Order: sequence, then structure tokens, then C-alpha cells
Amino acid sequence: MPRSLLVASAAAAALAFLPAAAFDCAKAASRPEKAICADPKLKAADDAMNAAYEAVKAAVSAEQKTALQADQAAWLITRTDSCEGSEAGAYPTCLLETTGARTAFLTATPGSGPGLGVKPLPFFIVRKMSKSECSAAVAVYKFGPSASGAGEKAHDAWATKLVDGFEETYGARDQDLPEDVPCDYEAGATLNYASPEFLSSTISYYAYGGGAHGGGDSESIQLDMKTGKALAFGDVFDANGAKILTDACTAEIKAAKLDRLTMDDTPSGRAEAEKQVEEDLKMYGEAIGEGVRNFSRWSITADNATVYFASYTLGSYAEGPYDCTFTKDELAKASGPKGWLVH
Repeated sequence: MPRSLLVASAAAAALAFLPAAAFDCAKAASRPEKAICADPKLKAADDAMNAAYEAVKAAVSAEQKTALQADQAAWLITRTDSCEGSEAGAYPTCLLETTGARTAFLTATPGSGPGLGVKPLPFFIVRKMSKSECSAAVAVYKFGPSASGAGEKAHDAWATKLVDGFEETYGARDQDLPEDVPCDYEAGATLNYASPEFLSSTISYYAYGGGAHGGGDSESIQLDMKTGKALAFGDVFDANGAKILTDACTAEIKAAKLDRLTMDDTPSGRAEAEKQVEEDLKMYGEAIGEGVRNFSRWSITADNATVYFASYTLGSYAEGPYDCTFTKDELAKASGPKGWLVH
């Protein structure tokens, strides 16, 4: 079930019942509560998550407190549901990982890098579906009033523009949509790499407004935190670097396509898939190059960088999205004298 639908069902409850900072183990009743109380590591992780939640609640506006409460209530349901199918031995690990991920989000801990001097705060839009609006579950980052540097202000302008665009595009319910058909959208942020000098941040989204299926994509920013400049591919790579990376990405996409399109591993089945892949590469080769040269498609970490291609970009919807990943050594060689962004 899409997370936004969980938010819709949990939001009303959250407004009436504020999630406690911690629960009393003497009164533990649910499976997650019992598991947490039985495992010191899990209890410590849950306490850390609750402390992070309380810190955010103390720092945000009254309106954002309400949205935070609704988002937290939905997350608790998601944690329970996502770990429910785990075998007994794997259940504590599932709870530990999901709780740790929530803490990392609430504390704006980047996936890699030394971190920012000033951390952004989570920013939420949580809404139930109504006759005029689709349900929404937005959890991104904004520095807000603490944005004093050029990079922080540039990040907030970028995030605000994206979120406003989501609301404009996906927030209103199509009045021709039957009443029994839901519409919803969700968006979430990831800090791929963060330092006082450089930030790579991604906002991914998924929307459903009727039809056979929904659709999603992501957009990233590669930000010079000192100047506030959103870096472009040409700021780092020249034409030769573009060719090196495009060739490497094409080879990776080719292998992934061959794996997905091979219906059976017989010689004839593989030959048919190889023929289809060659035709696809002729059709989508230009799109691969465009994606590589577009820094808004990139997620940069300390060890590598990934270029993301949404569904339909390089094939049918059934094929799903594609991506290609460059190692730090590949990026350093392709960037030449300008040098790679992450050292």
C-alpha cells in the first residue's frame, strides 16, 4: 500500500493522539513494543529515534508540529507492517534498521560525508484525500529561518519550488475522477552527501491520480554550499569526460536491459533479447547521454555517483527505471584537471 494512503488513515488519529516520546515497557502490548523492550540495542535505538522526534517537534512551527505528528503516526504503522512478515530471528534486525533510518531522517544525517555545519529540519505536508484534494505525504528538508549561508538559501529555494510544483500538479483532485478511486502523492528527501563545502540532495516522488498505474521520478541538486551555485555537469566534466561516462553508463544499461528482457536462457531466447537491446540502444542512446550530462539526475556519495532514469525514459513501463553507477576512481579520471567534487 502506498505510504500516502497509510498517512491518510493515520492522520486523523495523530491529530487526536499525539505519539508519546517513549512507551512504558511495563505496558508493552504490541509485537514491536515487546521486541523493543526485550532487546537493549532495539530499546536504545527506539529511545534515540524518540529523542530525535522530540527535538524536531521543539524546533518547528505549530503547523509543522501537527504535520510531524501525523507523519510519525504513519511511520509507526509502516514500521509495524514492513517488519510483520519477518521471521522471528530477523524481526529485531528489521525493527533496528527501520528505526535507525527514521532517526537518520529526523536528524538530517547524510548518507555520506562529514555533515553540514547547520542542519536542515524535516518539512512535512500531510493531508487526507477530500473531494477537492488528493492525499499527500511530503517529507523533505528545509533550513528555514536558520538558512543564513548562500548554499542553505539556495537549497531552500530549490526544495520549495519542487514542493510547490508537486502541490500544483498533484494536489488537486480531478473532479472527473470517480469517488471510489483514490488519488495521492508522496515525496521524500535524501541527503546523499553533505559537507560545509558541497551538498548532493535528492527529492523523489510518486503520484497516482487514476488510471492503470501511478508514476514517479526524482530530482537532485549538486550544490556549492559556499557560493550557493547549483553545479552543472559542465562545471566538472569536459566533452571527453562526458564520452567516457556515457560509454560506461551505456554498457551498464545494456547489461541491465539484457537481463530484464531475456525471457528464457536458451540460445534463441538470449539472441532475441540481444536483438531487442541493440534496437533499444539505438532508440534511447541519446536519452542516456542526456541523462549523464544532467546533474539533476545524479545522486553523489563519498564513494560513487548514480544516474537515475525513470520508467519510460529508456524503455517500457514494465521494464521499470534504470540507473548506472560510477565509482569514485572513474569519476576522478573523467573529471580530469578540474578534479572530482568529493575527495
